[in-house]
Amino acid sequence: CLKHPVRELSGGMRRRVALVRAMIAEADTLLLDEPFNGLDSSTKASAVRYVMENQRGRTCLLATHDPADADGLSAQICVLTRD
Repeated sequence: CLKHPVRELSGGMRRRVALVRAMIAEADTLLLDEPFNGLDSSTKASAVRYVMENQRGRTCLLATHDPADADGLSAQICVLTRD
């Protein structure tokens, strides 16, 4: 799949490409918006491991509706509500 344009990849593959692009960016902070949404459990576990192994001490802000995503990253959780 390396030679295919991203537009030709499946949704899950596109999400993984976006995650890799975010992780290789030269930045002090990572902002991940629903990075594991739509991935099957096996792929999700691999993606979580990838983020943990490549975070390199950077601050990571994760927006998600699934608390398990934050738990998988051993993250501190801040719940935003309208109240």
